[in-house]
Amino acid sequence: MTGRLDTDVIVVGAGPVGLVLTGELRLNGVRAITLERLPEPTGESRASILHARTMSLFAERGVLDWLGPVPEGGPGHFGGIRLDLAAAAPGHPFAGQWECPQARLEVVLGEWVADLGADVRRGHLVTGLRQHPDRVEVDVRTPDADGIRRLSAAYVVGCDGEDSTVRRLAGIDLAGAGATRQMLRADVVGIDIPNRRLQRLPNGVATAYRRADGTTRLMVHRYGRPPRTGQPAPDFAEVVALWAEVTGEDIGHGVPRWVNRFDDACLQATRYRIGRVLLAGDAAHVQMPIGGTDEFSVTLAAKRIEEEVGRLDSLVNNAGIGGPPLPPSQTPIEQVRRTFETNVFGVITVTNTMMPLLRRSAAGRIVNVSSLLGSLRHAADRTDPTGVFPPGVFPAVLDYNTSKAALNAITVTYANELRDTGILVNAVSPGFVATDINDHRGVLTPEQGARIPVLLATLGDDGPTAAFLTEDGTPTGRRLEW
Repeated sequence: MTGRLDTDVIVVGAGPVGLVLTGELRLNGVRAITLERLPEPTGESRASILHARTMSLFAERGVLDWLGPVPEGGPGHFGGIRLDLAAAAPGHPFAGQWECPQARLEVVLGEWVADLGADVRRGHLVTGLRQHPDRVEVDVRTPDADGIRRLSAAYVVGCDGEDSTVRRLAGIDLAGAGATRQMLRADVVGIDIPNRRLQRLPNGVATAYRRADGTTRLMVHRYGRPPRTGQPAPDFAEVVALWAEVTGEDIGHGVPRWVNRFDDACLQATRYRIGRVLLAGDAAHVQMPIGGTDEFSVTLAAKRIEEEVGRLDSLVNNAGIGGPPLPPSQTPIEQVRRTFETNVFGVITVTNTMMPLLRRSAAGRIVNVSSLLGSLRHAADRTDPTGVFPPGVFPAVLDYNTSKAALNAITVTYANELRDTGILVNAVSPGFVATDINDHRGVLTPEQGARIPVLLATLGDDGPTAAFLTEDGTPTGRRLEW
């Protein structure tokens, strides 16, 4: 077969995924032609972080020798909550995350695969694809005067992004949920604004991060603004206007390096392979690049757990957000809805989706991370047994407090349903832990705050259910009033 084919594998797309695959094929002696529709790299850095596993793979394959020193990227986040990835494996040589703009990575990967003898053809647009029992034929529009050329290979891999031409030509469908929200994103030089990580403001959400080269990465979403799916990239004036609406800051004097828009659509390819055509990277899905939680993604997580483990022993519902601490009478109803969407409805979605897997466990445990602020008894008495607030002082934050009170009610309701099943359901107030949500003013470390949740997640069969515990330094913690 090889003698009748132009190559063994045709890789479509010369972004990071396509170039890494090309290099992997060359390292294993496989012939490959990589087709990229753009004549040159865009210079855009849609991504800027490498994680530990990627760094390890790059080290094994010699890519780090080409890349040179990579600065640490600092702590990460999960749903906007600070998450120090380095703490997960402090002895790992690449623990944490590492800063490497995509534009730089693409250049280095291009040099690496060229050194391996790769055949990367830029300015080549795939326009057709036909499968045969022993090969795949691809029609390619080339930059020269010959027009359309036909190439053949044993396999074709689409690494051409979320708008994948290969996926479309192969007839692979996407399934999931369409967009309901959208963010604008830009890299800007010449501005000096505070760094912020998914900061929730009265009018929207904003992120800003200034890199060592002076470029600031911005992302901004205005509450209630409908997505403009399918529209061209925004101009900088649109970013400037939206940033001012959300943050009150003027960035109009800055110089944009690039701008784009993305939304929260959550779509997954119904299959990753059809015959001799495969998908890799973003070609296999459409998702918000900063993450999120919805029923579809939770269902996918449950499916993966079922396939890999077959059951779920412990579920810790730790998602939690809160808006600005306004007086209840001045809190916008939209802020309350947003908080309940994550703190209440998100917990119900995850719990119900994971319930069949929990029922398969011999000792299922559900831990809902609540807060003392959700205790109706302590709120009515304005008492804090943990001593964070003095007597007679109890914060009256409408969206956060009531969402945690609802979570407490949810905890008891599930506990009552599951009393005869062996599944124990409890709530925990970790205490005043230093996190992004309180600007790191908390008096407990994340490790201290995690002790009671871990205790509840690993209870023996004689452990409590429908209990509300907090950290007090004792082996079993302290019970709080609901």
